Amino acid sequence: MLIIGIFIFLICLCANGDTPLGFRPTGHMYGTHPYQVSSSYATAIKEGSPIKPVAGGYVELAATTNTGILGVAANAIAASTGGTLWVYDHPLQHFICQDDASATLDITIQNANMDFSTEGSSTDQSDVELIATAITSDGQCRILYPAKTRYPDGVENVVGDNCDWVCMINEQARKATAGV
Repeated sequence: MLIIGIFIFLICLCANGDTPLGFRPTGHMYGTHPYQVSSSYATAIKEGSPIKPVAGGYVELAATTNTGILGVAANAIAASTGGTLWVYDHPLQHFICQDDASATLDITIQNANMDFSTEGSSTDQSDVELIATAITSDGQCRILYPAKTRYPDGVENVVGDNCDWVCMINEQARKATAGV
């Protein structure tokens, strides 16, 4: 009975929480740069959301189907208000992002490319996740390695469902040869 209890305890310690927080910068910090959001843009931008450049010099949320991603929002902006959005836009910036557990990933996913989900959060914090079933040769993000994160309850991140991965924007606008 004691052995079963210890086994269940260990399983609980190894489970990642389903707590998507969008993209969070990690490692060497290259800084942010200011961009403008049009006051006619009727969608809220969350902290940690992927951002794309659009015509007129403005930026908006990037979606799963977008290429040419500028970077990640460092602050939030309410819908239809416009203003300055600070963006982590350096092509080499690393981010931590959780996978959505639509497939169970293992360590062999390192150096693969993966797309991200669309924004659905009702708070100022992004809930974008890496789509575990969207492993493609031309995905939006390059998976580098599992993140060394610890959850508020003290549990450490492990490879498996809802794993936090260190990644880079693979389809980065600053590296593209075509403009918007």
